[in-house]
Amino acid sequence: MARVRRAGQERPARGVPSGAGGDADPAARTSRLRRHTLFAANAVEEALLWCDSRNPREAVLDPRLRAVLENGGDHLERPYTLALLARADGLSASRLAHLAIAQLAMSLMSYVEQQRMELARPLLDLTDLPVAQIAARVGFADPLYFSRRFRAATSMSPSGFRTWSRTAPAVRPRADRRRADLLSQQRPGRRVIEPCVGW
Repeated sequence: MARVRRAGQERPARGVPSGAGGDADPAARTSRLRRHTLFAANAVEEALLWCDSRNPREAVLDPRLRAVLENGGDHLERPYTLALLARADGLSASRLAHLAIAQLAMSLMSYVEQQRMELARPLLDLTDLPVAQIAARVGFADPLYFSRRFRAATSMSPSGFRTWSRTAPAVRPRADRRRADLLSQQRPGRRVIEPCVGW
């Protein structure tokens, strides 16, 4: 025998037991909206990453070099050599060196050092960690060697950079402002993983 629905009586939504309130529960509605918003944001991000990987104007990294850079970027604190990086991806050291020169326009170890210095700058600016700990975090066992390499990259010592970065821009001397302009213009090669501190 079929049920007859009376006029004015609404059918409950599918999947919602009768008497559960359907969308009348504001917490459930907010939770569903939040899930949909997060899903949409993830979908947009995935689409943008896909478009960036298909960008015809940008040089595409060799997949073997990309794998080495991604693996190394996750562990900048490790002491790397060209042979170690090549062995991790099954390449010969000479082949990896040629790929890096051709696609990064610099040696692989110079690129690694550049990424380490890029990681060291915010650590010096935003934390109160001692320079020796920051050196260890970015892959330098010897803090003095780290200081020398940091000075070569930025023309400032690590402690000088920390002091300089924490002073107001208007208070800095003209030479420091010029140095800030030079530092802001230094851009390493395209990052492989976005967003991420390091590589």
